[in-house]
Amino acid sequence: MSGEARRILVLCHAFPPSNHVSSMRPVRIGNAFLKRGWDVHVLKSGFGHSPHTLAVDTSAFRISSYQPNRISRIITQAPVERSARSMLLSLARRLVPPDHSWLMWKPIMAAIDELGGLDQFDCVVSTAFPFVLHDLCRARKERGERFAWVADSRDMWAGSPYRRPQLIPTAYLRRVEARVFSTCDLATFASETTARIYAKRYGIDARVVLNGVEVSPPAMTAQTGSARLKKFVHTGGLYGGQRDLRPLLDALGQVAAQNGHECELVLAGQDSRAVSAAWTPRPGVRVEALGLVSREAAARLQSEADALVLAMAVTDFDATYTPAKLFEYALAGRPIIALAREDSDVGRLVERHRLGVASFDPGRIVRFINAAEQGEWRGAHNVHELTADAQFATLVDAVEACMERK
Repeated sequence: MSGEARRILVLCHAFPPSNHVSSMRPVRIGNAFLKRGWDVHVLKSGFGHSPHTLAVDTSAFRISSYQPNRISRIITQAPVERSARSMLLSLARRLVPPDHSWLMWKPIMAAIDELGGLDQFDCVVSTAFPFVLHDLCRARKERGERFAWVADSRDMWAGSPYRRPQLIPTAYLRRVEARVFSTCDLATFASETTARIYAKRYGIDARVVLNGVEVSPPAMTAQTGSARLKKFVHTGGLYGGQRDLRPLLDALGQVAAQNGHECELVLAGQDSRAVSAAWTPRPGVRVEALGLVSREAAARLQSEADALVLAMAVTDFDATYTPAKLFEYALAGRPIIALAREDSDVGRLVERHRLGVASFDPGRIVRFINAAEQGEWRGAHNVHELTADAQFATLVDAVEACMERK
């Protein structure tokens, strides 16, 4: 392919306009390679349960789709209501080895054949999830197809602490993982902790490519210097109360009592009203639950805030998970109060980039708020590193370096 633009295939499941939590990562990968002059192709699922409400410009990509067969479409349905049907589907999902996504193996393989095989591309990135996308690339590699392959993972797979109890032994799943990571040319992860786990588990060079956000800093003017922190804003879901804001309420109650001014906590998220209704009121703290708001309204609330609130749970999974909201907040120019473990990915990023404070300890949160009001918070450090452009440029660098070595 001398003299021609290098070709890359981004193999994924969710993709805009499907509004799924993993839809933006393949777009960010594709955009990063476009900026380096690559010809970007995308092979995505032609079926999904997520609403088609994510408006993103993907016109520069060459997009193809694979069509999951009927049984895989049925078995992946997850009815909200608990019923005999939902329980049967849940059981069926846990019975298919290695997991139910392998039901899509033949449709995806057929779509790859229609493209002419993976060796039509200089590089293939299998991204996000399900893990079957990685195993398909492994199989094509072992057939003798020649292409640089990046196995890009958003979350853990075998042994993940948030997966429901599986009927397939974890030892078997790890053998599948081992074959994948011993075959790929590059393994990348959206989480620092997950990368460390896989590097130790399989002795691989695990690279970290955080999700970042599509805003060039500064998005807003950072608030520094002496100022009262009175309005605290949380945008996003509370997962039925699994994301617990009560340590923050305790802290704000102490701040209100010490400093003699009312603190306001504004919640904008689908379950904010139901969750906050169960909280015990704190003197001097006013809670306003707005329910679900638009992206534009959420951005406006962030711009009006004195500090932004990010809520995580204390689980092992939450320690490995860096929500997109953190990057969004980082570029908003406001101090962040992250209810998160200090040894979590979120905690380390907050500390490294001086974004604010990460703790479940009300006393530590109070000390940070008081210090910020005295002008001791000077704004975020090297926040440009948290943009999608900066993060995914490192992926292109790694791929091009890998290809030069071959």
